[in-house]
Amino acid sequence: IYNTQWESFALNEISYNKGRLDYFGVKEAGDYYEKLMGMAFNKMAELLKDNGLVVTYFAHSSPKAWIELIEAGWRRANLRVSRAWNFATESAQRVTARGKTALESSIVVIWRKKGHSENVGDYGEVYKEAFESAVRTKERGWRTGLTSSDLFLASMIGALSIFTSYDRILKFGKELTSRDIIRESYAIATRVVANATDVIRSPEALFYLASKALYRVYTKPEGQLALTGIPVEPIILSSQDVIILSYGFLKEKVEKKEKEGVKMFEKSGIIRATEKTIGAKVAQQKTFTLIEPLDPSLKGIKEVLGVKGINPIRMEASGRRLTCVDILHLLEYYAKQGRGEFDIAYRTLYNRYPSLVREAVEMAKVIARFLNDPECSLARLCLKYVEGR
Repeated sequence: IYNTQWESFALNEISYNKGRLDYFGVKEAGDYYEKLMGMAFNKMAELLKDNGLVVTYFAHSSPKAWIELIEAGWRRANLRVSRAWNFATESAQRVTARGKTALESSIVVIWRKKGHSENVGDYGEVYKEAFESAVRTKERGWRTGLTSSDLFLASMIGALSIFTSYDRILKFGKELTSRDIIRESYAIATRVVANATDVIRSPEALFYLASKALYRVYTKPEGQLALTGIPVEPIILSSQDVIILSYGFLKEKVEKKEKEGVKMFEKSGIIRATEKTIGAKVAQQKTFTLIEPLDPSLKGIKEVLGVKGINPIRMEASGRRLTCVDILHLLEYYAKQGRGEFDIAYRTLYNRYPSLVREAVEMAKVIARFLNDPECSLARLCLKYVEGR
């Protein structure tokens, strides 16, 4: 018998409130949350008519939270996501958003019962359908005012709704799990918001382009602007931002270690840690700067190469392999020195790293369309010299 009404009902709430669970002696918060979520969806499915709807409101960007939602609804309760929408429900200035990958919208997810006949999909065909759905959802979301994290999540939901419309999806004869389809949906969303072509495949390129797109192209203008209208402030990413944009590219064995994405992009010279943290003490996160040219001058791009530990003469990076992002910055550096220097550098790099150069050129094509990005003019100059060769 509990002393208060709160104590008698608190454990029935489906929540990750670790302090509350510690109070009641629950050791594994995640397992308890997943258990209650599964029980709730099973009960809803039991009461649901064949043509009925289950409507859930969800406001999480965490891959883990989405895995548990899909595991409970799609896998355990035999429901499918038929539609999902973003609704603006939060204030951008709210105190609880500080220091987090804060969403300004909640996701309304519509669930239906699956059909009586099993619908089994082939991975290749389902992936194509999911990708096209994510593209449509992103474009619709952007037109209706979604930005940044909300636009990413809308794109992810666009893909996810297709994956969950099937009872089972087979990839080389193996059935995809809830974790698999969430990872695929996040990967599709990153590719879609990055505006990446088929040639752009490396995690470094996709992360770099997606970061620029989400937090510079598909965002609300704020802060100081240059005379040309180009933001002069660097892109600052929280650790959760990095985790979300990298989750789809983590190998299956390390995806549970979500911070592997942070380590991967720090090591490859895509981001660097800042000295400050953001948020209240109870929810502080490390922040990272996207390493990119903010000043499209020769001096500006040379400084970027220095930060990345790249010797532009030897065309080598200190202590690591070059990535396609490094190649792009090297091409931009030599493009600022004229066509002759660019042609020599291009031939040298192409002889050493042909696939990286091809990917870097494709990246330049994407960035050249980011009109409010300070790297746009550098990308266009590279393309001018490449096309004139």
